[in-house]
Amino acid sequence: MTNKTIDIATKLWLSLLCRGQHKWWHLLLQAARCMGAPSRSWLAMKRLAPLPESIKRGFDVIDWAEAHRCLTWYDASSHHHLIFYDDALYPDRLRQIDSPPTCLFAYGDPSVLNQQALLAVVGARKATVSGLMSADMIASDLASKEVGIVSGLALGIDAAAHQACLRQKGVTIAFMGTGCDTIYPKEHRALAQDIVAHGGVLVSEYPVGTPPLARHFPQRNRLVSGLSAGVIVVEAAKRSGAMITVNEALKQGKEVFAIPQSIHSSQSSGTLWLIQQGAKCVTSSKDILEEYAWGNRSQQPLQASLTQRVILAIEQGINTEQAMMAHLQASPQAILEILIELCGRGVISLDLCRQCFFVEKSR
Repeated sequence: MTNKTIDIATKLWLSLLCRGQHKWWHLLLQAARCMGAPSRSWLAMKRLAPLPESIKRGFDVIDWAEAHRCLTWYDASSHHHLIFYDDALYPDRLRQIDSPPTCLFAYGDPSVLNQQALLAVVGARKATVSGLMSADMIASDLASKEVGIVSGLALGIDAAAHQACLRQKGVTIAFMGTGCDTIYPKEHRALAQDIVAHGGVLVSEYPVGTPPLARHFPQRNRLVSGLSAGVIVVEAAKRSGAMITVNEALKQGKEVFAIPQSIHSSQSSGTLWLIQQGAKCVTSSKDILEEYAWGNRSQQPLQASLTQRVILAIEQGINTEQAMMAHLQASPQAILEILIELCGRGVISLDLCRQCFFVEKSR
C-alpha cells in the first residue's frame, strides 16, 4: 500500500474506533503517524494512559470486516468519498456542532458541502397535499436563486424539497440514517441517483452496510441543521423528527422559519407552535433570504467563512493575534477559537520565538 492509502486506512480504522469522539481520534491519529508501522502503532496506542476505557476496549472488538468493506466501497468509484475531520473538504459548519463525525461517507460531489447558501427544508413524512405544495414552492423558489437544499431523503416533505430543487437544476444534499450504499426508503433509489447525477451528494456518518435503524434518524438530524444556515419547517406535528431538527438548530444558533398550514390539521401543530414561540413566519423565499448576506446575490457577494479568512490572512503575512483581530474585524474570542482549532488540525502552527502563525506547507 502507498503512504496515502495507509493514512486513509488508519484514519478510517480510528474513526470506527472513536465513533465521533473527534478529539481522541485526532490524538490517536497523531500518535499513529509518529509511531510508524501500523501493526506496531496499533499495539502501542492501546497503552496510551489518557484514553477512555470505552476506546481502549474498542481496540479488542473493532470490526475489521467493516473497515475492509468501507475501503472497498471507497475504491470502487471516483464518486465515493471518505471525508475526515482534518480534511480540507470537511464542512466548516459541521466542525462547529456538538459531536461532529470524524468521518463522512459521501456519494456524489462533496465540494457542495462547503457552499455558504444552504438551507434545510424539513417536515412530515405523512404530509398533506397542502404541505407538499408548500415544500415544492419554497424549495423550487430557493433553488432558482442558487440556494442549495438540505434534507433527509425521507418520504413526504423531504422528498418534495429534493425533487423541486432538482427540477430547477439546483444542488441538493441528502443526509442519510443508513450507510451510503443503503437507500432508505427503497422507493427513493431513483431520487438518490438523480441527486448524485445533478451535482448533489448523499452523505452519512454511518459506515457502508449500515441498515436503517430507528435511533440513527434522529441523530442524523443534527447534521441536517448543522450544515445549513437555517431550517425551514414546512409541516410538522409537535412530536416529530422535524422538531428534533429544530431543537438541534436552536442549539447551534441557527435561524428557524415556519410555513403556516391549516389549524385543523394535527400535522401542522408543531409548525404553528413554532410561530407562536417566535420562529419567523414565511410565505416566500424573499422572507427567508432577507435574513442572510448572500440572500441578494446581485447586491452582495458571498462572504468567505471566518476560518477561511483567518487562513488567508496568515498566508498574506497578517499572522499575529493582534494583527488578525484588527484586520478581520471579528470578536477576539471567535478568532482565538479558530486559531486553536486550526493548530489542533495541523493546518497552521505557532512560531513560539516570533509569536506568529504560519500555514503548514503540506496543507
